[in-house]
Amino acid sequence: MIQELKKLLPVSAHGAIDTLVAQGSELSFSKGEMILGLGETIVNLTLVLEGRISVYRVSDKDKRQLMYFITPGDLCGISATAAPLNLESNVIAIADEDSRVLAVPGGVMRGLIVAEEGWFEFVNYARMKNMEDSMKCLDSLTFASLSERLESYLGEYAELTNSDEVVKSHSEIATDLNSSREVVSRLLKKMEQQQSIEMGHGRIRMTQFTDKA
Repeated sequence: MIQELKKLLPVSAHGAIDTLVAQGSELSFSKGEMILGLGETIVNLTLVLEGRISVYRVSDKDKRQLMYFITPGDLCGISATAAPLNLESNVIAIADEDSRVLAVPGGVMRGLIVAEEGWFEFVNYARMKNMEDSMKCLDSLTFASLSERLESYLGEYAELTNSDEVVKSHSEIATDLNSSREVVSRLLKKMEQQQSIEMGHGRIRMTQFTDKA
């Protein structure tokens, strides 16, 4: 675990590793499993070791809007803010693929912020990054068409996974974009006709991503 964290965390935050290993708990989640539920009290900071986690805002009508992804070496800024105060969650977090995380109690995290300047900087950077991703999502909802949002989503997902394939069903993409499967399928078909993508069962190959690579 120590060597794994040394590879994932910036050197400036390495002073916190011994405490993270001693006080944190390693948890595993299967793809699609709920990690954090709406209204659940947040008691731990979540640091991703392996896999990918999707964080969603949920409407009163139970519709989801993807806010951001958390990947290995990243932590959830919301959990970093809420865990020391034991606040209730206003988002949900779901494993986008099989994932492992390190759950660090809020009290431990608060102590590390005081004792380790590098950890303090790392946590603040994560908070800012999550906020920027959330603002990008808001800007997209406000100013971009669904077609533009879909193209951006596929491109960013391909870059995130460093792959020309997006392993997602039409229904999963529709959920992330707060749309319907029928509308997303129609737009994807149009993109396929324009030779921007190639569709297979449960996956989409980004031909433009391949060309750029």
